[in-house]
Amino acid sequence: MFKIYFLSIITIISFLLFAVSDTHAQGSYSHNVNNGNHKIKVKTPFTSFEVEYEGEIIISDNDEDIVGITDGGYFKVKKSAFGSKRRIEIDADRNGRLTKKYFVGRREKTYVPDGKDWLAEMLPDVFRTTTLGAESRLDRIYEKGGVDGAIDEIEDLDSDHVKTHYFDLLLDKNLSPNQLAEVIEAMGDEIDSDHYLSNILKDNRNAFLATDQSINAYIEAAESISSDHYLSEVLRDAIEDNSISEAHVSKLLDISDSISSDHYLTEVFNTLLSDRKISDGNLRKVLVLSESISSDHYKTELLKEAINTRRSLDDTSLQLVLDALDDVGSDHYATEVIKEIKRQDLSDPMIAQVLSYSADNISSDHYLSESIRDIINKYDIGNDGLEAIIEGLEQISSDHYASEIIEDLSDQSNLTEDQLIKILAFVGDINSDHYLTESLKELAPHVSECGSRVADAYRDAARNISSETYYGRALKAID
Repeated sequence: MFKIYFLSIITIISFLLFAVSDTHAQGSYSHNVNNGNHKIKVKTPFTSFEVEYEGEIIISDNDEDIVGITDGGYFKVKKSAFGSKRRIEIDADRNGRLTKKYFVGRREKTYVPDGKDWLAEMLPDVFRTTTLGAESRLDRIYEKGGVDGAIDEIEDLDSDHVKTHYFDLLLDKNLSPNQLAEVIEAMGDEIDSDHYLSNILKDNRNAFLATDQSINAYIEAAESISSDHYLSEVLRDAIEDNSISEAHVSKLLDISDSISSDHYLTEVFNTLLSDRKISDGNLRKVLVLSESISSDHYKTELLKEAINTRRSLDDTSLQLVLDALDDVGSDHYATEVIKEIKRQDLSDPMIAQVLSYSADNISSDHYLSESIRDIINKYDIGNDGLEAIIEGLEQISSDHYASEIIEDLSDQSNLTEDQLIKILAFVGDINSDHYLTESLKELAPHVSECGSRVADAYRDAARNISSETYYGRALKAID
């Protein structure tokens, strides 16, 4: 019986110790200020206390007593724990003399030694969870232990709000580049709240992005932000600072890979593309990272913005754009990107690359023909390009759309005999007598200027016309 009772007591004590150790994570904190009057409330499942004060509160060097308050000010603290209520009231008269009172429940008790001892016991909780006396405490700790001493103290604070306040005070010190980097690194380790961490990074951006050391620490701290919203804000804020190098921008892009939201990731990339003269390497990195964007809309807008940063894309960048387009399911959006690409200065192999992509990935006759015609009307088509156009024509089931492409091809002034023969071979497969005839008539002026090989290819295509009327019109066009 005794053994069972003893084990039960141990179990209860263990539960209470575990629960109390986690009370701050389960509690709440509020701090209201009205005309210089501060009211702070801290609540946990097992304890709660309230602090109210007005004026400057001067704390003893050992953090165990209130030794001064500006004239007419006051300090009150009360705490409830397991049904027990205690409070201390300290008032300063016009001459700065302090009157200290100690209460247990509703009854006043002697301040010395019980009230004084309870205040000494209570103040560490107040300092860990509030900003009371933070400036004088930080000054004292920094003077004694420097940056390392201040960081050690901040590590013992419970609230991200309070930690951020102490970090702000520490940043006001005359810190060396190494010390500043150390503080930034500590901020990333100690501030769990994405809200507080992102704000302090943005508010001190100019100082944090001043040296390689602090920039690297800044990037590492930003990496600990889990919220897409806050991380994107920090990255965009840093990217807009043109004083940071492209090497550091590359590191920021590495962090952006953790953003899962298409919206926020696109915002980061668009800020980079619109606000900086981005290097080729970082442009390629953006294009690679853009493959993780699942929204056709966001991916299209990003790719169009990326293309517009260059007058002439290189082969690698063009391939990366097309690779990113592979996951775009909408023919409409894919065609929008093709329209941007065709504004570039493309070589014939690159033209063929774009046309082959269109043939392989755009299923709509309307959008595929639109993509092909846009390119035909912009460039002189070489052999590689023509092969890709015919590849695209073979994917189009509509004779109407196919004939429109042939009409645009006929406007090319530098078609060779071999190219015309290839085009005529395709034209002969058009099913509609009307569209087959119209296509042949469009090509007739080129055929008339060429030799017998092209004329024979023309007549071979015309033989596929079943209507004698249309057949006669086709042959008359080259007579």
